[in-house]
Amino acid sequence: VEEWDKASGHYNEFRDEHPDSGYKNDVLVASLPMLVMQGRKEEGLQKLRDVVWENQGDPLSPVLAEMFGSYVEFLKDEFDNEVFFAQMNGLQDQRGATPCIMGWATVAKADALERQEVEQENVDKEFYRLEAGFKPEAQSNYPIVRLARWKAHVRKRPEEAKVLYQYILDNRPGSANFEYCLIDTAEIQVQSDDPGERAAAMEKFQQVLAEIPNEELQEKAVLGMGRIKTKEGDYAASQPIWEQYLANAGWRLSRPEANFRLAECFDKSGNTSDALKVYVSIYANFPGHLDWSTRAYLRTAAITKAGGDDLKALKVLQDMLKRMGHLDHPGVDRAKEVFVKWREEYQSKVAAEAG
Repeated sequence: VEEWDKASGHYNEFRDEHPDSGYKNDVLVASLPMLVMQGRKEEGLQKLRDVVWENQGDPLSPVLAEMFGSYVEFLKDEFDNEVFFAQMNGLQDQRGATPCIMGWATVAKADALERQEVEQENVDKEFYRLEAGFKPEAQSNYPIVRLARWKAHVRKRPEEAKVLYQYILDNRPGSANFEYCLIDTAEIQVQSDDPGERAAAMEKFQQVLAEIPNEELQEKAVLGMGRIKTKEGDYAASQPIWEQYLANAGWRLSRPEANFRLAECFDKSGNTSDALKVYVSIYANFPGHLDWSTRAYLRTAAITKAGGDDLKALKVLQDMLKRMGHLDHPGVDRAKEVFVKWREEYQSKVAAEAG
């Protein structure tokens, strides 16, 4: 207690003697544990709120972004949900609140609701509120990105999301969350049938690889580049990209897909021996990833049958159905159809040879 009292004295002295110091916010955040220990957490909360309110007029203010983050974390750590939502509602509704601070508060509520795993419609209400009259120039980057992701992934309106991302890319280069806008926009463009859009996506992915030393985004960039080349049927170009992805053991977003695409590259080039090795490894190591393991099983069976070993091909499918036949998946349904067809053909062949 004595040490906390000394710390409190230093904090009060700094606050009184250096009210305009550039370090005052750092000191405030550092003092929060002391205020909690002394039963003064409401004081700490109010000070954080005051700093947020003072900086609400500048959407690009790093102080606003940093201190709003500290404010939300302090609420989460030291207060219950009722207080958290009361504070956010207060910011949304207080006279004089700017669209910027209302955007931060609305997104904070949406984030909190998602953490609570409530019904999606409750989260959606917050984004509908944010969306109403939304002007990106009046908002900080994080609320813009969160709204864009909601539009892309929940509302399934990627083109509307891309407009929001593009605002940041065009008007706020180098600002907070800029790199996420690059990746998110490129991932939307990858899905396009327009070669120009895919080329633009490739440029963004390459920019991320060259300029942004973030493992999460680097992984997404390589994955996106591989998907573009695969979509375009350029297997010679996609093979080294998939090999690059798989060479990084820490990249786990889509290893089953990357393995399948590498096998596909071998397959398309006529290297069925290496293709089979990778296909088998997929259904052995990633059986639960049905979109890829079922395709790997089916392709293994097809290559085996094309090589003249009808019985072994049937055994591949039989193994697949023993392991997966009870599951509801289009790949499993396809395997059942192929197995019945091939079994009948094999039985007829054996009967003909015996006769």
